[in-house]
Amino acid sequence: MCHTSPGMDIQVILRKLLIQEVITEATELCDDIVGSGRIRDIVLQVLSEANPVFEIPVKHCKPCIMNDSWRCCARIWDSHRGSRCHSQIRFGEYCGKHHSEIETKGYLQFSRYDERRPEINEKGTIISWYDQSPIEVLSIISRHQMVNLKKLIKRTEITP
Repeated sequence: MCHTSPGMDIQVILRKLLIQEVITEATELCDDIVGSGRIRDIVLQVLSEANPVFEIPVKHCKPCIMNDSWRCCARIWDSHRGSRCHSQIRFGEYCGKHHSEIETKGYLQFSRYDERRPEINEKGTIISWYDQSPIEVLSIISRHQMVNLKKLIKRTEITP
């Protein structure tokens, strides 16, 4: 069983994992063009310049004080939490914004608050909701950072 020292926080662990994963993937893609030692140097350089932070960005919003019977029944993004809309109903069960969304699109982007949350958006991208287990959240953060690092590596000029 692996134990981390008290001084090793999640940032350090995730950074080490990310470095190794990026080096492995970049080596598989570019080893015939650039040697693996050079790839490691490039990855470390990009990471030192980008200085990624591994955290879940959470906006803290004020709790809704409106009685639930007067609240819109749409689900809102709410910083990956997918909570119930805070606005007052205006048209049937929905506020003006969500009523208009139904009229325009024919559906609610995140469905109703009392229905199952959608797993993918209209573009086919997986929606990352933040109430998963800690391991799932780490996976989300890792995937997010990997996408960012791939973009940075593509922008970095690789010279053999």
